[in-house]
Amino acid sequence: MFVGPRKTVIVAGVNKIVKDLAAAEKRVREWVAPQNIKRLNRKTPCAETGVCADCSSPDRICNIYVTLAKRPSRTEVFIILVGERLGI
Repeated sequence: MFVGPRKTVIVAGVNKIVKDLAAAEKRVREWVAPQNIKRLNRKTPCAETGVCADCSSPDRICNIYVTLAKRPSRTEVFIILVGERLGI
């Protein structure tokens, strides 16, 4: 997303805004990943329980998230926040 294209546009709902990085990781592990695992029909413990088990499953997705500390040097990044809940 951030390496390669000259422009990246991210459209996100206000439900993606959290207090800090720790809250963001918690949101990914406790809400986003279990919901997406179910949607994608992957086989992980959280697909059954709805709670991250910090598993080692090859289908695991909660260990994949991006922190953008600074704009990449060769990419323009535009973030559009929509004043409503979008997605998970």
